[in-house]
Amino acid sequence: MTIHTIEYRGYALRAYSQQIFPPHGDPFAKGPKRFSAIVQIDAVPSDSATSKRYSPAIKGAEPANAEDAIELAMQYGRDIIDGKVQAGALYNARSGRFSRSVRRFQPSVTVAPAPLQPGGADNAT
Repeated sequence: MTIHTIEYRGYALRAYSQQIFPPHGDPFAKGPKRFSAIVQIDAVPSDSATSKRYSPAIKGAEPANAEDAIELAMQYGRDIIDGKVQAGALYNARSGRFSRSVRRFQPSVTVAPAPLQPGGADNAT
């Protein structure tokens, strides 16, 4: 895997891509290849304790090749540094935790269980 690196306004941007379709377990899946990318932003000189990783949100419009995915991730990183995009990091190395934007799939409110209906499997006689 090649990790592309550029310096931008006192930050080091490192990006790498990964193939998301077809999955490696099914190389004969029908459809065009799709890629995603991750960009890591570090202050220069780099300090892995403060680095954060981001992924552009492009659901349904993933690039067809690795180069386009990396270029999209680099542009996303530049937009974050310029303040054009408010993004939550995928993983914060300092705290060792994932950001809220990644944990959004967890329900914030507990859901009460549905009441049992009479005559179901729980009422076996």
